[in-house]
Amino acid sequence: MGRAFLHYYIAVNSVNISFCLLMLMFTNLMWLPFIFCTVGLAVGIVSYNYLFSNQYYFYYNLGFTRQKLAIAVLACNFFAALLPALLIYPFNA
Repeated sequence: MGRAFLHYYIAVNSVNISFCLLMLMFTNLMWLPFIFCTVGLAVGIVSYNYLFSNQYYFYYNLGFTRQKLAIAVLACNFFAALLPALLIYPFNA
């Protein structure tokens, strides 16, 4: 089950990271962790729904619902963005 979630996590975050790098051209570095955890994640999940909607049957057969997958990716992204956020924000104060 871990490999299946890792596959979903990588697929969603590949779009997420691309979107964050695109948004980095229009915003400053301080917004990057926030965009990575919220807007970029939404863009990644919506793009996965559009491009690979049939794959959700595979995850459902393994016991993952769409909601569980989205919450798990959100939690992983929150902890992945926490350390860079703690390093970026004290210097911008």
